[in-house]
Amino acid sequence: MKKAILVLLSIVIILPIISFVGAYLYYASVVYGKVNVSENKEFAIEMGSSVEEIGNQLKDLGLIKSTFILKVYLYLNSDKSLQAGYYQVKAGDMSLPEIVDVLQSGSFETKLTFIEGWRIEEYIDHARKIMGDEFADEFEKADLKEGYMFPDTYVVAADNDPKKLAILMKDHFEDKAKDGDWEQRAFEKGFTLDEVIIMASILEREMHIAKDREIVAGILIKRWQEGWPIQADATIQYAKGNSKDWWPTVTRADLQGVNSPYNTYLNKGIIPAPICNPSASSIEAVLNYKESDYWFYITGNDGTTHYAVTLDQHNQNVSQYIK
Repeated sequence: MKKAILVLLSIVIILPIISFVGAYLYYASVVYGKVNVSENKEFAIEMGSSVEEIGNQLKDLGLIKSTFILKVYLYLNSDKSLQAGYYQVKAGDMSLPEIVDVLQSGSFETKLTFIEGWRIEEYIDHARKIMGDEFADEFEKADLKEGYMFPDTYVVAADNDPKKLAILMKDHFEDKAKDGDWEQRAFEKGFTLDEVIIMASILEREMHIAKDREIVAGILIKRWQEGWPIQADATIQYAKGNSKDWWPTVTRADLQGVNSPYNTYLNKGIIPAPICNPSASSIEAVLNYKESDYWFYITGNDGTTHYAVTLDQHNQNVSQYIK
């Protein structure tokens, strides 16, 4: 009996020790084992990100093996903290402490990528997400002109004046316009540059298939010039947009129910201003628009653009390709 009790006590004492040793060995292997970073990594840690979120991001990038072990390491090393910012990690073998050391202080520069087809409010939302409220509030106060804030990736210093970013984006647009001779080419087509940018902004939101943009541009321009309503859902989306959804779904009732100069079903002619910041591709498509017999187009569920000359043909396309 005494022997059995001693054996039991031994098990009770030894098992926790074995478990502790095993856990420590696993912890040490993850912390100090090298992770092979096969290529240079560039990424941003957003302001307000939790350790869990950062850990999952680093794991997805292949920089660490375990989010849980990262959290334990930071708990045991309370002098370490992960900072928001833009980072570059070079290819090579790195341990978790080496990765954490890299992330002790954010780079003085952050990459802000503004996507083609975003409206100004989305630019502000993105700046807020990456740079924080103070930066975004000042950026919003800058002279932001829809359609002329060229969508691209901008490297921004942490202490950068947000209004200077706005100037940089407009200067970038002007450089692109100058290099592409957009104003002169617009004049040769019988347009102003403003009209080209407005049409390009509609095209950007209406047609995501680059190879079809010149034909669709020709259809939209023909409707405008021939006195038809342009009838682009994207313009109604712009009118309906709000902070919960900047590009809400357009219903049949909206075609007649949205009272706005941006409703191109109710109003003929060109809209008052651009609805987004278009890409150079869409601007070039408007400047190089193709004439055709088509008056209608849809992008079907098959991912293909289908054209029609008559309304009956268009309705058949809708019935066949949009379900």
